[in-house]
Amino acid sequence: MKKIVLMSLGGSVGKTMVTTQCLFPHMPDARILCVDQANTTAANFGIKNCESHSGDEFNKTYRSLMSTNSDVIVDVGGSKECKEFMDGMLALDGSDAITTIIIPARPNSKDQGCAVQTIERLIIDGVDKNKIKVIFTETKKNTAAEFEQLIGGMKENNLTPDLNLTIFHSLLFNEMIEDTELISDILADETDYKEKAANRVKGDRTDYIGKLMRQKMAKNAVWPNLQTVYKTLFPQV
Repeated sequence: MKKIVLMSLGGSVGKTMVTTQCLFPHMPDARILCVDQANTTAANFGIKNCESHSGDEFNKTYRSLMSTNSDVIVDVGGSKECKEFMDGMLALDGSDAITTIIIPARPNSKDQGCAVQTIERLIIDGVDKNKIKVIFTETKKNTAAEFEQLIGGMKENNLTPDLNLTIFHSLLFNEMIEDTELISDILADETDYKEKAANRVKGDRTDYIGKLMRQKMAKNAVWPNLQTVYKTLFPQV
């Protein structure tokens, strides 16, 4: 069983994106605990098995983690929720209920710094370093070059960066977030949009070419990338 927590002291770094587009398609039966009261969560994507928690009720989250025999994904919201969650986890020594802590980060300096702060706080609180994984999101071309600050901070804390945990930038992610759409739904759509675009009736404003491009991006680039990340996180699967 996997008990996964996604967290960062920085906001909007890709936690919910990793939850909905990378983890959930591989773990469709997992319970998802959304520790966020303000932002888009997995529930907004139509995922049914979601529970709403708040950052200051770690006792409730701990019970959920310990009382189930199924996989659990905990998506912790922004800075406030993350700090409250960490305080509760420390007070209860609750990291024993967690198998993996994922810290997503974007290339900008602020988010890399927040990721390092998150790592340092977890280590100070006594969390097993082997549970901590960093995912490099929105990478343009070169993870090592774009995340030099974060990689340096990881090494200073005796963590080994795994560059296979890179999610490359794609316009498809922005579109999926805007439309609250799952990549699994795009992949399952067998509509021949190329044919529909060629035979579009005058007055039909449906963007069949746009839908065709989404199918291609999902199948040829984004989904293989997400599969690599998941298999790197959990190589036994």
